[in-house]
Amino acid sequence: MTKFDLPASYLHKFEVQNVGGVIHNELWVPAEELEEFNDHIVGNIVVTQSFYPENSN
Repeated sequence: MTKFDLPASYLHKFEVQNVGGVIHNELWVPAEELEEFNDHIVGNIVVTQSFYPENSN
């Protein structure tokens, strides 16, 4: 999982979608807008958690 900041004024152009439970909301960014989205990231991207299979043989 990663964490990063974007200006709220920029984020308002994207739709929030619920993808399951009450706490499972995602910001849907069209693939063709990812480069512009990435250009709006402020500061560093931080890895907050990593998940690996128990048996990675």
